[in-house]
Amino acid sequence: MSKEHGPDLKRLTTRARCGDIEAQYLLAKKLCEGSSSQFRQGIKWLQRAARSHQVVAQFVLGVYLNEGIYLKKNSRKAQQWLRESRRNDTHGTVRKKMIDPLVFQWYFKAAKIGDVTGCYNVGYGYEHGSGVTKDAKKARFWYKRAARKGDMDACHKVGFLLEKAGSVRQAVGWYRKAAERGNPDSMFNLALCYDYGKGVRADVRSAFTWYHKAALKGDIWAQNNLARAYAEGWGVRQDVAKALFWFRRAASQGDAKAQFNLGQHYEKAKGVRRSLSRALGWYGKAAAQGHAKARRRVKVLKTDHS
Repeated sequence: MSKEHGPDLKRLTTRARCGDIEAQYLLAKKLCEGSSSQFRQGIKWLQRAARSHQVVAQFVLGVYLNEGIYLKKNSRKAQQWLRESRRNDTHGTVRKKMIDPLVFQWYFKAAKIGDVTGCYNVGYGYEHGSGVTKDAKKARFWYKRAARKGDMDACHKVGFLLEKAGSVRQAVGWYRKAAERGNPDSMFNLALCYDYGKGVRADVRSAFTWYHKAALKGDIWAQNNLARAYAEGWGVRQDVAKALFWFRRAASQGDAKAQFNLGQHYEKAKGVRRSLSRALGWYGKAAAQGHAKARRRVKVLKTDHS
């Protein structure tokens, strides 16, 4: 054991023995990166963490069982652990995990046997160059594999990468598929396509419809655009009260554009009693996030009332 890693391993071991399942997984990962004897210890901690419902440990154990890595190959048990990981991963922990070269290999092995989480994460690795050389075509390939297994986040990613590559018409088809299955990111992007006529004929009513669906799902950019639609009577009958409702929803969640727009309503008395203090407050929040127009309004209002 090297001096560099000794203290870390000692602390992790202490925490792991006290029942800390995250420490059990991290200890297993460190040991699995070491010598053969350390790897065997790592497998024991990996199994212990998996039995305690640590979702990444369950995923990795499934991969190792399928590949026969320091464990007797057992495809049936491998699939059981992979299913258990998917079932317990309610917060997307496995998917959101930062990918290093070792973790990427775990995902790649899972992807080769058709695991949807593995397919998505291999796509993510290739998209961002995490754990592997960046390759947009390979990213699309693996995202498509995940999408065909019903992963709508992957479906959205295919659309996004196609749009980025200039294949907007194809992207619209993938956005539509994911949007119709409830993906808010695709709902918003599909709305933008209808809004600006990208890959489809411009259609303000369709844009409004998808902004509304995405806004109901909590997408703050969609909420701001929906508010603007109500404020301007764009694709829907003008309704300032509804515009203010959606501006407030987005602004309260930190959207700088909505904060600026809400400031405009208070400054110009659009649907509310004029209040320069409230306008300044919302402009200030937007300005703090780098919104250039909001910064200018803050400067003007402070100068006029100094």
